[in-house]
Amino acid sequence: MSEPNRKEDRSARPVAGMQSEIARKMVKEPPQGFLASLFGGRRKKKAPAMRECCIVGVLMVLDRSLALDGLVMGINEGGVIFRQASTFIFDRMGAEVSIRFGEYDRRGRIVEVLPEGYRIQLADRFSTWDILALIQSYGIDA
Repeated sequence: MSEPNRKEDRSARPVAGMQSEIARKMVKEPPQGFLASLFGGRRKKKAPAMRECCIVGVLMVLDRSLALDGLVMGINEGGVIFRQASTFIFDRMGAEVSIRFGEYDRRGRIVEVLPEGYRIQLADRFSTWDILALIQSYGIDA
């Protein structure tokens, strides 16, 4: 009897075994977008939880000298979520802003545009005592 051809050996391998191997690789590696694959899948640091509140405020977009009335809807030590008192939220990502609410006037940068409003990272962090005082005065009971 002659020795089997190597081509026949490869074709004799079960296809289902190959598919399960590929499927196992896909399960281990979560799908990534194009940009995430370029930057090595670095994970974002999780921001501290926002405390819900409702404080009337004014957001000044510094490069356009534009004042936007609205509400501060969430607050933590490093930032706020500001909801513009308008039907539309414009993409102002990266804009330097000044936000006034309560007795505070802080500078920051818009880091995310959400349906709920603008997520603003503040240049000067709030102290825990400031947050507690604001939540006690303007917080929303959960």
